[in-house]
Amino acid sequence: MLKLFKSFIKRFYIVLIIAVIVNIPIVVLGVTKTNKAITLTGDITDISSFVKIENEYETKGSISSIYVKYYEKSTILQNLLAKLDHTNEIEELSESVTHLTALENYNSGLCQKNSAMMTSIITAYTKAKELDDKINIEYSFNGYTVTYYSLSSKFRIGDRLIKINDIDTSIGDLEFKNSLLSALKDEKEDNYVVIRDGVELSIKEKDFGSISIYPYYNINYDTIYPKINVAKTTTVGPSAGFLQSLAIYNKLIKDDITKGLKIAGTGTIDAYANIGIIGGIKEKIYTAFKRNVDVFFCPSENYDEAKEAYDSLNNKEKMALVKVETFSDAISYLENYGL
Repeated sequence: MLKLFKSFIKRFYIVLIIAVIVNIPIVVLGVTKTNKAITLTGDITDISSFVKIENEYETKGSISSIYVKYYEKSTILQNLLAKLDHTNEIEELSESVTHLTALENYNSGLCQKNSAMMTSIITAYTKAKELDDKINIEYSFNGYTVTYYSLSSKFRIGDRLIKINDIDTSIGDLEFKNSLLSALKDEKEDNYVVIRDGVELSIKEKDFGSISIYPYYNINYDTIYPKINVAKTTTVGPSAGFLQSLAIYNKLIKDDITKGLKIAGTGTIDAYANIGIIGGIKEKIYTAFKRNVDVFFCPSENYDEAKEAYDSLNNKEKMALVKVETFSDAISYLENYGL
């Protein structure tokens, strides 16, 4: 066996040497991470595939959310390959986020996703109730979840803020948020009460930088009507919130606002039906166009960047790019579509 091995090496040593010379740089480039992030086109997800409502009305068209692929701390090889396609985006990672671990980034996205689903349901049911008194939803505001903390902060991803000094969540979501932001900016030491891993604890801080927060609501699923069931999905982040609201709303009302159209888009949604800015808008435009979407809803704050990507498309007229600021803007557009 040893003789056979030596004979093989002697016969093919030049080929082996060339293979080593060629492959070592590829391996090095493939494992050496950089301080960059890559965003690539992804796919669309029909919301009907994971949201079901009891006795829901028929939807002839479809309403889909869009996800993109994101690689943080990409390798040199990944960056080189990403440059080959103009629809990919490579950006330098800010020093303000490099202290977060991969698990923290994932948990942050999960917290944002959970918040987005709660606000989606609240928005859809509240709006649909205007057309049908039988529809019912009861919910309460239970604080703000931390989805980002600066390096010097004592907060952590997933902390739920429930009290600031002597102010608690009973004053309401907007008032509580304003009190929180005011406390974060002042120069005195403030006392924050959070729930972390099921345990209530106090955090005293003065000047620690910034945090990002998302509202946490408790929906009473015992009294909600009609009943709703949301299956687990693998995506994270808040950007599906608005389209989730639209899809749920359409399942609750008698008249199908899709009119047989393939609808997609992006944007956050709050409990007051305002649509907010998201990331990866260019890649989402390219993704929607590849999937033959008829109508793409875009948050107004993302519109200029989206329009740039949209204008680069061939036969862009096949997909309408629609700017929206509120949930009502989208409903109004669809109700009047084709008139």
